[in-house]
Amino acid sequence: MTFRNLINDLNLTDHLNDEVVQITAKEIFTSCKDLLGATCGYISLLSEDGKENKALYADPGSLIDRVDPTLPMPIRGLRDIAYKKGKPVFQNCFPDSQWMKNIPKGHILIKNVLFAPLIINNSTIGLIGLGNKEGGFTDFDANVAASFGRLVAVTFNNMNIMQKLRTQEELFHSVVETASNAIICLDAQGRIAYWNNAALKIFGYSGDEVLGRSINLIIPESIHATHEKALREAITGDRLKHFGKIIPVNGLKKDGTCFPLEVSIAKWRNRDQAYFTAILRDVTERILMEQSLREKDEQIRSAFEYAAVGMIIISLDGNFIKANYSFCDMVGYSFEELKGKKCNEITHPDNSAEEVLLTKKLFSGEINSYQIEKRYKSKTGQTIWVSAHVSMAYTENETRYLVAQVRDITERKEAERELLRATEELKRTNRDLIKINNYKSDFLANMSHELRTPLTAILALSGEMLTQRNGTLNNVQLKYMTNVRNSGEKLLTLIDELLELSKIDSGRIFLNFSEVCVGLITEEVIQVLKPLANQKSIKINSHIKDTVNIIADSNKVRQVIMNLLGNAIKFSPPKSEIMIEVVNRSFPEKGIVLKVTDSGPGVPPDEQELIFEPFYQVDHGINRKYQGTGLGLAMVKKIVDLHLGTVSVENLPSGNGAVFTVFWPTHPCFEEDLD
Repeated sequence: MTFRNLINDLNLTDHLNDEVVQITAKEIFTSCKDLLGATCGYISLLSEDGKENKALYADPGSLIDRVDPTLPMPIRGLRDIAYKKGKPVFQNCFPDSQWMKNIPKGHILIKNVLFAPLIINNSTIGLIGLGNKEGGFTDFDANVAASFGRLVAVTFNNMNIMQKLRTQEELFHSVVETASNAIICLDAQGRIAYWNNAALKIFGYSGDEVLGRSINLIIPESIHATHEKALREAITGDRLKHFGKIIPVNGLKKDGTCFPLEVSIAKWRNRDQAYFTAILRDVTERILMEQSLREKDEQIRSAFEYAAVGMIIISLDGNFIKANYSFCDMVGYSFEELKGKKCNEITHPDNSAEEVLLTKKLFSGEINSYQIEKRYKSKTGQTIWVSAHVSMAYTENETRYLVAQVRDITERKEAERELLRATEELKRTNRDLIKINNYKSDFLANMSHELRTPLTAILALSGEMLTQRNGTLNNVQLKYMTNVRNSGEKLLTLIDELLELSKIDSGRIFLNFSEVCVGLITEEVIQVLKPLANQKSIKINSHIKDTVNIIADSNKVRQVIMNLLGNAIKFSPPKSEIMIEVVNRSFPEKGIVLKVTDSGPGVPPDEQELIFEPFYQVDHGINRKYQGTGLGLAMVKKIVDLHLGTVSVENLPSGNGAVFTVFWPTHPCFEEDLD
């Protein structure tokens, strides 16, 4: 042991201000001084660096010492000789010696001096210094002083050992009492000799309640006999199989609760008496957590194994690690058969290159996952289309592997192929229908020309005869000729409507856009149809606000209003009322709203969309009450659609009457076209 280690181990310099140490040093020094007849002196300890003395106690005697006794004393002169030799030295003619030059100013007069070393483990740790003995010091005095030096050293050493024991005891007590585990000591009879705070928290007993009582107090009765047998074996043997190991046991709380513990046991002796120390840990929460984790693991395993979709885990080199039942059923292999295969062995060759590229991107971190539609070859050789979502996963030790969810989309792929075939067939059919429709339009255009020529002659001749300029007609002739004229006009209207409808269907109609005031056109139409309304004593009410102009074909707008108002007059009973409204709308789209409300029978809800189809009439049958071609509302719908507007119908809450609503938008593209 080095000098520095010895000084640090003894901690002597830490006790310079310790009152007990100083009193002890004073008593020993005084006894030595009085015995030898010295009148002054001191006891000092060596500093940690070994270069200076530090005074533990100093006695100047009857003289006045003007030097601060607490100041360090350098190791030099006779002190240095005493330290190096480890033996007492003295000088009886000190004022005439070479050492006198080392005495500081203000120091008491020294006639003679003796230094005796304090030695522990063959190392000098300090000095006893004595001075001014009448007649001087002798070898006998040196030996006596050396004995006192050994006494001082032994005393300091014993005091230091006791201090260390107290410190270690406090440290042990602090560690044990703040430990989270219960620490219990038992004697050879199984009685509790020590009980820490954690034991109180775990078992519910205080130390006063358990000290001196049998350990069976905290052990379930069912294992008392087993414990007593183990205790007897432990007393007679030093090396038992359970010593130093963690053992699962059950404990018993003060309230009677039985709970799981882990215990580690050690045996030790004190004065030939056997003792046992047990460290116990309450593992209730850990066991519950482990059980919860096992349940979660089982849930995850079950979710994997019995998932409705295929689930597979693949190593980085492409080997199957795990596959669930759905995937095995999908490809026709058992998991035992798949374990000996790589994934690309059952993958269609046409899909391998794409999947290899995606997997490389996944490995490099360029993507987090990928989805691919690919084909597998089943065990029976059947091609199976699947959609696979693949991602990277990691184990606790950072091992990487691939996890894939696989769905069988074979039926969907077959449906897509069938849909594609049906789409192509539908396109061919549509092209044929377009041709047929064009043929129809051409036919109607030609027929209208062929019908107009004789019909124009019929209308002209019947009109001439009705003027009776070429002869007077009797009543029967007048009636017949009027019927001819009216029928011809209806037939001409029907031909015009059919022709216009055909043009719209074939895309051969052209709209003449301009700024149109819907309110003004509505008022004009009301004036035109008012005589027709008057024939049935129907009152036409109007509510027309100052409206913005829209971009539209004015003739088509007039035709729409004419058809809607004409229908309202036709279906409203005599002496009823009709309301026509024209207002602005700014939200959700800017434009004009036209509403025509009649007093007729209304439109059944299931026919409210059908009435806008050509030739459809709510009043079915040969003997229907309301006559017409069924083309008026179809024309309204076609014209409004051309203007990117909407038309709809709904019945009044009373059930008598219907409301036809038309919206014409102010569309920006039309404004650009107009510019």
